[in-house]
Amino acid sequence: MTAEAVDIYDHDPVYFSLNEFEQHEQVKQLIEQIGSIDNQAVITNDINGTTDVERIYDKFQYILNQYQEQPQLLDLYLPEIINKLLHYIEHGPNKNHIAGALLHHIIKVRGFKVMTTRFLPHEPHHLSVVLNLIERELKENSSSENAWATLYSLLVWLGTTCMVPLDLCRFDSKSSKQTTMLQILNIYKHFLYNSVYMRMVAFNLGHFMSRQDSIRLLCLNDFLTGEIFPILETYDENQIDENLILRLTAALQTLSYIFKFGQRLNLITFVDSLYHLLIDKRILYAKRIVIRRMAYKLLQKLAMILLPMPKHGAEWRYRRGVRNLLDSLTLKKNSSTNPTTNTVYVDFV
Repeated sequence: MTAEAVDIYDHDPVYFSLNEFEQHEQVKQLIEQIGSIDNQAVITNDINGTTDVERIYDKFQYILNQYQEQPQLLDLYLPEIINKLLHYIEHGPNKNHIAGALLHHIIKVRGFKVMTTRFLPHEPHHLSVVLNLIERELKENSSSENAWATLYSLLVWLGTTCMVPLDLCRFDSKSSKQTTMLQILNIYKHFLYNSVYMRMVAFNLGHFMSRQDSIRLLCLNDFLTGEIFPILETYDENQIDENLILRLTAALQTLSYIFKFGQRLNLITFVDSLYHLLIDKRILYAKRIVIRRMAYKLLQKLAMILLPMPKHGAEWRYRRGVRNLLDSLTLKKNSSTNPTTNTVYVDFV
C-alpha cells in the first residue's frame, strides 16, 4: 500500500467512526461569516461576494456530510446553530437565502421527520412569524438559486409550529381575510404537488389533519372530499400524464400519513370510500411501482383502522395485585407471617 493510500484512509471520514461533533466551532464560525458578507455583493452577484457564499456553503456541506451515517452526533449543538440561521432568515436582508441553504442541508443530513418534531423553536408566537416569512418569500418570488431551500426550511418549521397544542382560532386576526387554519392549509396545498416538497408536506399534513380543531371545523372532511378523493377518482391506469401521476402519488402519500397519525374514530367513516376507490380504479394494480407501493401502504393503514380496539390490553397486566393500597399491604403482611396462605389477586377487568 502506497503512502498516498494510507493518507486517504487516515483522513477520509468514510473509513472511520466518529465519536462527537468535532467541528461545531468551525460550523459556528462559518455561520457568523454570513453577517460579514456585503449586501451589495449578494444583490449584484459580484465575483468576490459569490465566491464567499460558495466557499461558506461548500465548507459547511463538506463538514456535515461527514455525519451522514451518524447524524445523532449533531443533536447537542443543533439548537444553537439553528437559532443563528433562523435569525439571518428572519432579520438578515439579502442573506436569508444563504442561511436557508445551510439550514436545508442540516435538514437533509438529520432528516425532515426528526427536524419537524425536534430542535426547531415552537413557542406560540413562532407560528405567526413563520407564516409571515413564507408569505414574504412567495411575494418576493426571488430568482436566487437557494430560494427553494429557504422555503423548504420554512415549511419544515411550519410543521413544527403546527404541533403546538393550542386552538389555531386564537391566532386569527380581524384584519385578515382568512383564518389561520385556512392560511396554513392553502400553503400546504400550494407545495403538495411539487416533487421537491411533496414528502415533507405530506408528512406535515398528516400531523395537521390529526389536530382536534381540524376535526371540529370539518377541515379534514373538506380536504379529503374536496381535494384528495377527486384525484383518486380521475385515475386511469392507461394515463401517461406525469403531472397527474405526481398528483396521485402526493394524494396517496398524504392519505397514508393522515391515517397513520389520526385517531380511529375520526377516520373510520372514510375507510369504505377509500377502499372502493383503490379497488374500483385498480390503483392497487398500477403499472408504476411508486403508485402501487403507496396504494398498498394506504391499504395497510385502512386495515389497521378497522381492527377492533382491545378493551384492557394484555390480561396479565391486571393481575398484579389489588386496587386498594391498604388491602395490598395487608395481603403482603399476612403472606409473610403465614407462609401457607395463598395470595389472592383481584382481576381488574
